[in-house]
Amino acid sequence: MNRDYRNALVQAAYPLLNAMPHIRHTAKPEDSGQLRQQLIGEIYRFEKQCQQAGFSYETVLGARYCLCTSLDEAVALTSWGDNSIWSGNGLLITFHKESSGGEKFFKLLDMLLQQPSKHIDLLELFYFCLLLGFGGRYRLIDNGLAQLETLIQRLAIRLRQVRGEYPAALSTLPPPAINTHQPSRLSRFLVFFTLSGTLMTGLLYLGLNTRLNQQTEPVLTSIYDLPLPEATIPAESFSVAHLRQVLQPAIEQQDITVSQNADHVSVTLQGGDLFASASATLNPRYQAPLQDLAKQLNLTTGKIIVRGHSDNLPIHTHAYSSNYALSLARAETVAQPLRTGLLQPQRLQVESAGAEAPLVPNTNAKNRALNRRIDIIFNTTPDNSEQ
Repeated sequence: MNRDYRNALVQAAYPLLNAMPHIRHTAKPEDSGQLRQQLIGEIYRFEKQCQQAGFSYETVLGARYCLCTSLDEAVALTSWGDNSIWSGNGLLITFHKESSGGEKFFKLLDMLLQQPSKHIDLLELFYFCLLLGFGGRYRLIDNGLAQLETLIQRLAIRLRQVRGEYPAALSTLPPPAINTHQPSRLSRFLVFFTLSGTLMTGLLYLGLNTRLNQQTEPVLTSIYDLPLPEATIPAESFSVAHLRQVLQPAIEQQDITVSQNADHVSVTLQGGDLFASASATLNPRYQAPLQDLAKQLNLTTGKIIVRGHSDNLPIHTHAYSSNYALSLARAETVAQPLRTGLLQPQRLQVESAGAEAPLVPNTNAKNRALNRRIDIIFNTTPDNSEQ
């Protein structure tokens, strides 16, 4: 075994792994909504780091599911979880549109174990989440914790069969820091997660090493009889058809339209409640579709234009002197979640057209609502065609 062994997937997840036990055992943060947003940002950072490290889309997707499920359970086990923004707005809903992963977590684990050598990095991440207290469905069944302990022991054996003897430490590098821009009690709360990374790494290894050396019964091969199903993951190339599929819930709600022209694709955010009157504050309902859109934009190249449009009713407020200024501010608001999810945020260009390019005549309130919109325009490539 190489003594320089390092699991880059686990290393990228250090801050999120550190957060799990501290969420359960630390007093309620002063702003659970801000904690949620910072963890969402940390998940995006984790995804970027994994992509840059060369991990496949399948691996990153599975790792994100594992982490979101484990963090959601950590919150659910606190005294404040049910009365916070997490109730109905967990990380799993935000990223995977699922409300509970306690069952699927273990189904995914079983599938990964069909090819442990191929999925060893991801299996170790699942293992660490279990060591840090994730129980899922086993918290709800009779004798569940004993069954879970047996499962963890068997998983440890499989890991050792692939890795061999583990080195004295999983990594000599310190965990990456969480970048917070506003110093606050909550920021210090999350920074504490990261500062404890070195200690947590040692504890994780200690637990791993102990379990790997336990003498347990042979692995029951029947547990692993199910074949690994065909992966139903998006191709690593852009298509308008897949974009529409990803944005389908928002399209059905008439919040978003997707149109394709000869040389570009336009994604339009619309709806009478996209923004409040004379305000650049985006309706939170649009945040998730924008995050999904950013992932698809990472499969394209070239400039991305975010262009704001308004109706023709004059505006002159203390904050915005004209429709042009208001539309520009709204476009910038929409650009922010896109920047967060883009691997190359410098591709974004924010513009305002004011009232100069209406979709329909500004003759009534319904038409004016249609004209108040944000267009996100990006070029197509030879592969960016409807499939």
